[in-house]
Amino acid sequence: MTEVIKAGYPEKRHGLRRRIAEQIMKIKARRVNRERNLMPFDSVKKMGILFEIRTKEELRMIQDLNQYLSSKGKDIIMVGFFRGKDLPDYCIASKSGYCFNFRDLNFWEIPNTDFLKKYIQIPFDLLINLSQDSIFALDYLISLSQAKIKIGITESNEQGYYDIAIQPSEKLDLEKAIENIFHYLLILNPKTGKQETA
Repeated sequence: MTEVIKAGYPEKRHGLRRRIAEQIMKIKARRVNRERNLMPFDSVKKMGILFEIRTKEELRMIQDLNQYLSSKGKDIIMVGFFRGKDLPDYCIASKSGYCFNFRDLNFWEIPNTDFLKKYIQIPFDLLINLSQDSIFALDYLISLSQAKIKIGITESNEQGYYDIAIQPSEKLDLEKAIENIFHYLLILNPKTGKQETA
């Protein structure tokens, strides 16, 4: 069987190991007992942001977003995943958030650091996934998170990872993805719209 590899990380793995890993994730996700609470964005205090580390420029854009949201009184914890075995030097810089890579996954490709095990237990008011690709390590964090609301851009929300799933007609660059997510967050009225798909 041929695997598509990007920077040392399996893009898609349809073998037995991946199927078992997905079953482990589904079983654990069913046990997650979280308080779902859609609130106005102005009321959001504690936020998690997940993203894929692809380029230095995109990381800078995410750092700028973090700085802007922090200036608005949001408490942010960023987590970035790099599809490789060694983190690029630019990830080590301050304000990059917590960065992890293939070495931080166990045999099943499940995130396996103490920090990430604690991260999914944090009851964020809002958890955003900026990655549009299906990356198992990030899907795992999203599905098991105790966050009150989870939002992301995805082709399909079949697995039900997200409370708000934005499904654009075509793949967006990171800047447009951020714009779309915050557009919906700012217009969503929790009193009238428990909006599942935009």
